[in-house]
Amino acid sequence: MTFDSQSAKPKLSACLVIKTEELVLRRCLESLRGVVDEIVVVHDGPPADRSIDIAKEFGAKTFVRNFVGEAEPHRPFSFEQATGDWILQIDADEFLSAEARESIPELVKASEVDAYSLWWPLFYKGHYLASGHYSKLYKQCLFRKSKLYMVGIVHEFPRTYGISKDIKVLLEHRHLYDNWSLKTIKDKWLKWAKLQASGTKYLEEASVYNITSVRNNAAFSALKIKRSYPLVSLIVEITRIVGINVRDGLFWSDLANWKIMFSDLLNSLFLHWYLIIPSQTRS
Repeated sequence: MTFDSQSAKPKLSACLVIKTEELVLRRCLESLRGVVDEIVVVHDGPPADRSIDIAKEFGAKTFVRNFVGEAEPHRPFSFEQATGDWILQIDADEFLSAEARESIPELVKASEVDAYSLWWPLFYKGHYLASGHYSKLYKQCLFRKSKLYMVGIVHEFPRTYGISKDIKVLLEHRHLYDNWSLKTIKDKWLKWAKLQASGTKYLEEASVYNITSVRNNAAFSALKIKRSYPLVSLIVEITRIVGINVRDGLFWSDLANWKIMFSDLLNSLFLHWYLIIPSQTRS
């Protein structure tokens, strides 16, 4: 790995989109101390707790925007507010491991890499999964700003025009609830799927970051295909979810991997159902 001598100390901005996150936000922001040069916090709708106050304690640039119900539509705005050469996109229930805190300042000095994915195993009932597909996940979260782009609809994610690299450095992700319980699926996943379907149907209205031509953008093209051919997309998605789990040892993993896989399948069914049924107004 080589380093850019003209930018030995690039400026790093952390960007968070939050919604009533006072129980976990301090843990996240504490982990950023001494690593990032700037913190941008965007709140989805008027705050109902002390999240904004906590963010201000850490010197964050804070913004309160109209309520949407999910983070992704606000992410392009958060990136626009960042002044760093690099952006760390991190959620409130995530935080940097000691290894990540040590590695990130060196990673952003590399001249030939434009984005990094950190190791992101799923956290289930008090521990990280140690086997199966969901123990092997990586999250692309560290980006050279000039090469970063995003379509701001639910469950879309930031991407890079440049070169990306996976780094076996842990990005901690410890939510305070069972993300795959029947209650969570009923209360949250159905809502997420409906918002994602609405955003896909009205794709041309989505917020974007660093996309000059939607006609030639890969993310836009994939979403248009999903919108135009939802049944085909559903079959492809089910095949993909089952296939990667079998490839990564589903039959030798614990029951947690089966539970999470079925949750992913349900989410895909919900999404494509909402894509298929007609909608009179945008939700």
